[in-house]
Amino acid sequence: MAALVSWLHVFISLVLLLVLGELLLPEGAMRPYVRVILGLVLVIAVLRPLVELGSAQWRLPALTLPAAVEEGPLAAGRRLAGALEARAHQVAEEQVALQARRLVELRVGVRPRQVAVRLSPEGWVEAIEVVLG
Repeated sequence: MAALVSWLHVFISLVLLLVLGELLLPEGAMRPYVRVILGLVLVIAVLRPLVELGSAQWRLPALTLPAAVEEGPLAAGRRLAGALEARAHQVAEEQVALQARRLVELRVGVRPRQVAVRLSPEGWVEAIEVVLG
């Protein structure tokens, strides 16, 4: 409220000053141009508080999920995703082992006794161990 009263004091003072300045202007060709400039000063004085209000930093409360939600469907979804990822990793290891077994049979002519495959977490083949019998 104090800011509004202060702004009104400044605005009324400015209006009085502009009216006094206009009264002191001599008649002539420049008078309309000076009146336009004085009008612009008055418009700027009116719009200044609105511009300051628009540029103010607005603080909004942070939107976060409560911890209780984590225990419900979100946690179940994460568990399911982890289980599916582990299953996909296992199937990929089995398929690579089968391909390695068949490649050894085809190229060497011996059936391997055991084939072990180790994949990286991203799914890349890190190691293949083949035991011939």
